[in-house]
Amino acid sequence: MNWNHIKNKHPKAWDLLTKDFTDEITLSAGQLNLVDDGYSVPYNTRDLYDFFDEQGIFINTNAIEIKYGGCQDCYEVQGFGIEIVSKETHILFEEHTKEDKSIWCGVSPIHTTRTDAEIVAYTKAFQILEDKLNK
Repeated sequence: MNWNHIKNKHPKAWDLLTKDFTDEITLSAGQLNLVDDGYSVPYNTRDLYDFFDEQGIFINTNAIEIKYGGCQDCYEVQGFGIEIVSKETHILFEEHTKEDKSIWCGVSPIHTTRTDAEIVAYTKAFQILEDKLNK
């Protein structure tokens, strides 16, 4: 997660995230750390799900399994997709598959790990929140 990018590109969303932090915040090598009693502890990015839920922005990273081929030589491609929806259930962003001419069905998942999908989703959610705060 590129926290320096988030802080600089989405300052209002950053301020909203950090306003209730009681600990000192440090950014080191792209890592967000909370300093408590002299100890530096990495911020748990999974807490961003709750933060964005409170803002009415809901992030889903869903497993994708694409199967194709005959019964004996069935081929699977697994990965993760992203959906970001608002309280009003409007789809704000979605990303699931990409064109892939190297495989038979012609599509493959964009993100091969949940962590990769989450980083993209969090970054996009910060952009969405910043736009919302600027209205």
